[in-house]
Amino acid sequence: MADAEILYEKYFLEYASYAIKKRAIPEIDDGLKPVQRRILHTLFELDDGKYHKVASVVGQTMRFHPHGDQSIFGALVTLANKDLFIDKQGNFGSILTGDPASAARYIECRLTPLAREILLSPAITEYVDSYDGRNREPVTFPAKIPVVLVLGAEGIAVGMSTRILPHNPIEVVQAQIACLKGEGFQLFPDFPTGGLVDLSEYDDGHGKVLTRAGLETGDTGTIIVRELPYGTTTESLIASIENAARKKKIKISAMSDYTADEVEIEIKISRDAEPEDIIKGLYAFTACESSIDTSLLVIKEGHPCRVTVTDLIRHSAVQLRDILRAELKIEEQVLRKKLRAEQWEQIFIERRVYKDIEEITDIEVVYEVVRRGVEQATISPVVDPMDKELDELHGSSPEVRSAVRSLLTTIHRSLAYAEYGPSRDMIARNLDTIRTVSPQEQRTIRSLLNAVYRDLNQEIAAVGSEDLTPVEDPTRIVDITTEDIDRLLNMPIYRISRYDIDQAGLEMIDLKDRLQAVRRHLHHLTSYAINFLERLVADHKEAYPRRTEVTSFTPMDVRDAAERDLVLRYDTEAGYMGYAIESGEPLFNLSLYDRVVIVRAGGIVGVHNVLDKLYVDLDILYCKMEDPDQVFTVIYRDTEGYPCIKRFRLDRCRVNQLYELVPEDGTLLEFIWEADPTIVVFCRTDSDDTLQEETIGAEDYEVKSHRGRGEQMVEAVVERIDVLVDMGEGVET
Repeated sequence: MADAEILYEKYFLEYASYAIKKRAIPEIDDGLKPVQRRILHTLFELDDGKYHKVASVVGQTMRFHPHGDQSIFGALVTLANKDLFIDKQGNFGSILTGDPASAARYIECRLTPLAREILLSPAITEYVDSYDGRNREPVTFPAKIPVVLVLGAEGIAVGMSTRILPHNPIEVVQAQIACLKGEGFQLFPDFPTGGLVDLSEYDDGHGKVLTRAGLETGDTGTIIVRELPYGTTTESLIASIENAARKKKIKISAMSDYTADEVEIEIKISRDAEPEDIIKGLYAFTACESSIDTSLLVIKEGHPCRVTVTDLIRHSAVQLRDILRAELKIEEQVLRKKLRAEQWEQIFIERRVYKDIEEITDIEVVYEVVRRGVEQATISPVVDPMDKELDELHGSSPEVRSAVRSLLTTIHRSLAYAEYGPSRDMIARNLDTIRTVSPQEQRTIRSLLNAVYRDLNQEIAAVGSEDLTPVEDPTRIVDITTEDIDRLLNMPIYRISRYDIDQAGLEMIDLKDRLQAVRRHLHHLTSYAINFLERLVADHKEAYPRRTEVTSFTPMDVRDAAERDLVLRYDTEAGYMGYAIESGEPLFNLSLYDRVVIVRAGGIVGVHNVLDKLYVDLDILYCKMEDPDQVFTVIYRDTEGYPCIKRFRLDRCRVNQLYELVPEDGTLLEFIWEADPTIVVFCRTDSDDTLQEETIGAEDYEVKSHRGRGEQMVEAVVERIDVLVDMGEGVET
């Protein structure tokens, strides 16, 4: 027992966890399984814009993947045929025909621009050691769209499985946009093979979908397959059609496959067949119609989690904001560092700080001279415009200057972000501070306020208040670091001699504008995310049209599609019924898929589908095709002689099993198959020998199970029963 517990805890659980998290179930953050992620990571490492031999990509991926090259090659081909992240060159097989790809040494691939735009962001990607510790691989990619919905996924793990249907990339992105805007959205599967899909039993990623091939009728007695149901190929579809024709389920004379880039299978029908009947047979007996069970299971925070399509869209919308925020923060840091370096360089050259250190031999003194020379400098292109205006208040106290700056900034933020509540309090405090200044200072402050209002109103009229940013300058000079000084001291002499102050000023203005744009995006992150997604839609809309038509249809029943060419006969002398007997009275035609309801004498009923030769008794009450909606009525006498009625359907009967419609202690009086008959009950009274008549409508009684007991009609002993049936032109007894 102890060994079994060790085996379970150490090995089985480890294997189950590995199969679930590392092989079968995709990750919610980037929608990829580990092998797919490693393939794309390898392509990112190799990416130079050119095609790479697939054999080389597979070999490089083996550095990260503990399994063999065949598993990697198969996953790469499958991923490439999704036409999303991998640009392929050569024969990668066909998802339409099922043809395999050429050998890895003959085909090439590279990343698509969409892959770089959606997945690639090394600065914010978390990496871990590979299985052997020699390399680093990403935990997940920072995916900007829900990749798992676009690619789809299938996997069977220990005790669980997932089947996620693919969706149209453009529709997925549009759903993200709607989610970010707070609008409702609906998202339906879209298959690369086209076809028709019924989603009446589909529930936001779970449930069942029905798929059909796209069929059209030709002009010369042909039926052409233009689109395939999801999960089939032309090879498997043709095999199912040939099998149905061989079993004489459909009447076709020939079939030709002209599939290349588009599906085209031509089916020639027999001369004595109708195209409508053949189409029904194709949906009923072949792979032209199929049912797919779906289950949306992903790995979330290290654990398998059952989610919906809506959950994935919302998760991706939040994740997109986080990714864009992280990327903007990094870009802001880079721009700040670059702008600061440009500032130090301009000051170092324009103020000729390098001349001040020519004769100095002490390195510490050099550092101090450079630091002092740079920090004391004032360079107009990088001075805050607000500080330049505040120079008019140079004689004012620091408290007043600070209050004016805070006042101007607060007003700007209030107009930009509509945050009037907190801003009004801050404005009031600043106004209290500057009320005691001189009239000249008040006029200057009033002029500054008017200028700010005027400039802001112009910006608001041009772009809208939502796109404005605080007026505070993000390029304000900070303390110079030792690293900055080292870079200045190592500057080549030709750089100093060829330095263009005007050009440098323009470059810093450009950097400042870019930095302000980044800060604006950070303040309006949702709008920035929406703009990013809208650009994706505009750039790639033409490449990803919808292929699958969402419609509504009922699954084709084989009994409706099968040809009824068999004659059911009943031999009253021998008591046998079937289509294989030669004697007896012909009843009606049927197919091998039909089911027949037979009611024997005494009230014994059965639903049968094996009707080649069946003993049914010498006398029967009823024999017709099964109709689940048919309501039957049985009238019987109980042990006390009282009449009872039972109404029922035969929609829950086991096939080829007999049921008694009358209780063991009862006697069958009438079996009625017409709808809503009128029943006349004749009962003998105790007072005299006359018959009392009472008319009863069968529709007044509830339709129950065929196994239930009936309800008593009258409290008297029944003598006779008459049944009145409306035949359309009168009443018949």
